[in-house]
Amino acid sequence: MGSLRSRRDSLLRLVTRNAELQLAYLRSDTVGLARLREALLAEELILALDARSSSSEGMVRPPLPRVVLDSSQILELDSGRVSDVFGPDYSDLDDRLTRSRPPSPPLLFVSRVLRLDSRKGQLEPFVIEWEYDIPRTGLYVTNGEITSLIVTESSHAVLLGFLHIGVDLLMPETVRYRLTDSAHTFVGELPRGGATIRGVARVTSFARLAKGLLCHFEYDCYEGERQIIHSNIHSGFFPDSSLAGSTRALSKSALSLGPRIERKETRGEASPFFVEPEHECSKRSFSEEDLAALIEGDLDRCFGTAYGSGTRLPLCSPDLRMVSRIRRVDPQGGRFGLGEVLAEYDLSPDLWAYACHFRNDPVLPGVLIAEGFTQIAGFTLCFLGAHRGLGPCRRSPIFGLTTRVRFRGAVPPGKGVLEYRFTVKEIRREPSPSIRYQVEVSHEGRIITMCEDGGMRLVPTGIDRRATEVAPR
Repeated sequence: MGSLRSRRDSLLRLVTRNAELQLAYLRSDTVGLARLREALLAEELILALDARSSSSEGMVRPPLPRVVLDSSQILELDSGRVSDVFGPDYSDLDDRLTRSRPPSPPLLFVSRVLRLDSRKGQLEPFVIEWEYDIPRTGLYVTNGEITSLIVTESSHAVLLGFLHIGVDLLMPETVRYRLTDSAHTFVGELPRGGATIRGVARVTSFARLAKGLLCHFEYDCYEGERQIIHSNIHSGFFPDSSLAGSTRALSKSALSLGPRIERKETRGEASPFFVEPEHECSKRSFSEEDLAALIEGDLDRCFGTAYGSGTRLPLCSPDLRMVSRIRRVDPQGGRFGLGEVLAEYDLSPDLWAYACHFRNDPVLPGVLIAEGFTQIAGFTLCFLGAHRGLGPCRRSPIFGLTTRVRFRGAVPPGKGVLEYRFTVKEIRREPSPSIRYQVEVSHEGRIITMCEDGGMRLVPTGIDRRATEVAPR
């Protein structure tokens, strides 16, 4: 009996001891959980405060975006070994003279890539996002104002995505990248030199050809969160045989901008000039020296004494000049009776752009052809006297106007002449002086580029750059 009671007491002490240990553990665990809960609540409070602070202007700077490709890697992809950046799976591209690659500096408008979700060997939709730091001065900046070329040509960053896919490895023979059609709609002012722009390209579709590939992508460009442009772009990869055959087959009739519109009976009754008859420019052709003066902003020396009325409006930087001479101006000519300009640009095999567009596949950049008719638009506004009475002013796109440009022939290095037929479609005096136009660009007897619904306006420099912007698309 005594031994049974002793064993029972021992068992009770053991159970009690285990219970006390379990209780102590549970108490300590509860305290730990409580402390953990307090820590988590504190972390949530910190995060909430951080979020509130970051939403307040100037309080907390948001973290910098993750950089997928930096400038040195982008330059390596352009001119070096693809495998050193994308890995050994891309070594077959390293020794290819002709491959998908962006233009080289100074036509490379990508400082860093922030997002790239393309996949090797997969012809599927993808997104690439990047930034470009615009220099404060240089080739594309005049009096702090940049040319629209930077914003449109920056879309070539999409070629980094095509390179990441390895498009060249999927083709049965060597192919060359060419832009075919684009539609650009400006919705905001161009940034000034020194700004950083952000581009986003969304490749939406691919279509295989017998020996090539067609691509479509949408492109948006921003300064901060402010949208500048929205574009729809068609391009492709084409073998040499396809390119040679297509350019020979295209004729002026096949590439006409539309039926020729008869001149109105009122032709000659309404003046397209923005000034009184006594102040109209009487010159109808302009030499290389005349345009050199306009490039410097000297309107009097270009158009005639006192024509500028003190306004200084440089056309472009000298090295970006894409118009050699104005052969003829008819203020009431053209398809719409509102004016026609015939201009020329003398090509040279030493033109700087051939060395960078593209490496081992030199062709005249389409954006430089477009820069040519943009410069003619600037010339035309000054010729019509649109600057008179504005004081200091600048050129600006017409917001909400969709400009369509088609490219149907490449211009390789060599001598020759680009011929511009610039036709004014519309002249407006309010709310600011502006013109709409269309252009045919010919080379060696073939129309190679067509522009429909181009536009430019003059805006006093004192007006808020964002005051007349349209809603982003």
